[in-house]
Amino acid sequence: MTAAAYRSPLRWAWVALLVLLLLSAGLRFYRLDAQSFWNDEGNTARLVERPIPLIIAGAAGDIHPP
Repeated sequence: MTAAAYRSPLRWAWVALLVLLLLSAGLRFYRLDAQSFWNDEGNTARLVERPIPLIIAGAAGDIHPP
């Protein structure tokens, strides 16, 4: 085989790697500035929608207060 025949699969591997890296970077940075809720923030948002008496009852029974 010639050197060009060995280089061709290697070139396609580098092109595939570059495409994969660009795609993954694009997916990572897409809507990076968007509002997002993590687990604790989502739970807090859900808890504050409850009526006041239910919040107080929940705080009284909380075994792990802040």
